Amino acid sequence: MTKISAAITAVGKFVPEFVLTNAMLETMVDTNDEWITSR
Repeated sequence: MTKISAAITAVGKFVPEFVLTNAMLETMVDTNDEWITSR
């Protein structure tokens, strides 16, 4: 049986410049924080 190996060669992260909050989303569509959070 062939031995399979793996290695982590890199790690990284990404932080978007723009973050859409629940409050901002509430103004765009007919919804509220409770509905958004429950999804």
